[in-house]
Amino acid sequence: IYMLARGKGLWVSYNGAETWQRLIMNPITVFALSPKKRGVIYTAQKEKILKNEDGGSKWVEIFSESSKNLITALAVSPNNIIYAATKNGIIYESRDQGGSWTVLKKLKARTLNGLFINPKNSEELYATTGLEGVFKSSDVGRNWWVLHGLKEFKGSEALLQFKMSFQNPLHLFVASALGFLVSKDGGGNWGLLPLLSGNSSTKITAIGFNP
Repeated sequence: IYMLARGKGLWVSYNGAETWQRLIMNPITVFALSPKKRGVIYTAQKEKILKNEDGGSKWVEIFSESSKNLITALAVSPNNIIYAATKNGIIYESRDQGGSWTVLKKLKARTLNGLFINPKNSEELYATTGLEGVFKSSDVGRNWWVLHGLKEFKGSEALLQFKMSFQNPLHLFVASALGFLVSKDGGGNWGLLPLLSGNSSTKITAIGFNP
């Protein structure tokens, strides 16, 4: 289990959360794990990306954003493509484990905070924001569009968490200031789920799955 403590670094537990050890003390914004090789970790510290290949002892800088834009999202595909994004919407990719980087796209976003890869189709990507909704790409990040279905629900674009079902990646879930929204067709159509409180328009901050 990995835990990111804002301002306190990255921690790991190898025994189901009974004990913890700190992998890195520096304040980091986001981290990502390699889906191919256990122990390969990527972290973002302000405008820099660091890589570790031995479970946390030695960190090497593999990227620095030249204009000092804050890196707020990281993701690694099953094909070992690394994606990184800045808060103001610049998306980068590396196809050689961080050796070189290219700009994929500049999205019209000021609050980009997450990148997600479809676990069953690595060409399909999602980028989430705090105010501008959710962007989607179906061609490995070259072209993007906004999921306009969310705009029908005023307040849902103030997104607090985004989740995708690993069993069925067409099922998307959004926790927002408006409530809990679900799409069963990859973001084309959305519905607001009723809550046990009886009031659908309630701020939802987190989503979890029972695997």
